[in-house]
Amino acid sequence: MSIRTLFTACVATMLWAACDNNSLTEQAAPCEDVHIRVAAPTRAAKSDFAEGDSIGIFAVERSIEQTAALPSIRPGRANNAKWVRDAEGNWYPATVADRITWSQSGTRMDFYAYYPYDPSLTDPCSIVLNLTRQTAGSDVLRAVNSQGLTKGEVLLSFDHVLSRIDVWITGAAEGDVVRMTGARTSATMNLGTGTVTPTGGEAALTLSEERTGEQGKTLYQALLPAQTFSGQIQCEHAGATYLFDFKDLTLKTGVCQPIELTLR
Repeated sequence: MSIRTLFTACVATMLWAACDNNSLTEQAAPCEDVHIRVAAPTRAAKSDFAEGDSIGIFAVERSIEQTAALPSIRPGRANNAKWVRDAEGNWYPATVADRITWSQSGTRMDFYAYYPYDPSLTDPCSIVLNLTRQTAGSDVLRAVNSQGLTKGEVLLSFDHVLSRIDVWITGAAEGDVVRMTGARTSATMNLGTGTVTPTGGEAALTLSEERTGEQGKTLYQALLPAQTFSGQIQCEHAGATYLFDFKDLTLKTGVCQPIELTLR
C-alpha cells in the first residue's frame, strides 16, 4: 500500500469517528390510546346498546386550531374504526388496526361516530341509508365530539337522525302485516354535518311489530328520513286489507309521530 493510500484511509477513518461522536439522538414517547365512552339516546327505537353492538368512528386532526375538523374522504387519524361494546358496557377497538391514538404533537382532534357499523363505508360525507327492511329496535344514530381534545376520555353522545312513526292499531292480531306506501325510504347522511337527504323515489315499507299495549292496541314502527308523507298505511288482517290515507304528514328529524288506527 502506498503512503498516499494509507494517508487517505486514515483520514476517512477519522471522519467516520467524528460523525459517530456527533451523532443525533432522538427520543419519542409511546403513542397514547384514545378511550371512548358512549352514551345512547334516551328516546329512540334504539334506546340502549347491547353486548356485541359496533359503531364506526372517524377521528380528525385540526388544521386550524380554533376550527372543528370535519370527516372527509381524506384519511384522518381514524377512518371508520370499528369499536365494539362488551358485556360490562365498555367499548374497545375490534382489532389492533382499529385503535385510535392521540397526536404526539398535541394537535387538537375531533370525533364523529355512527351506528350501525358498515365495513364498506368509504365516504363519511355520503353514508347510504336503506330503510326498506327494518327490524324491531333498528335505528340509525350519530354522535359528535368537536371539543378539539388532545388527551383524556372522549364522550360520544348518540342521537337519532331519522323520524320515527309509531302506528298503534286497535284490533290487530299477531301475524298481521302493516305497510306504508308513498314514502321515501332511502337517504344519504353527511356524518360531519348530520344532514340526512332523501334519495330515490317512493317505495313500499313493511313496519316492524314492536309490542302489544293496553286496550288491545299493537304498536308498529317505521324509521324514515324527514319528509312530507302523502300515501297510505295498509294493514293485512284476517284475510282483508285495510287502507288508511294520509296527505301532507310532516315527519321531522328526531321526532316521533304517533298515529292511531282502528280495524272495524
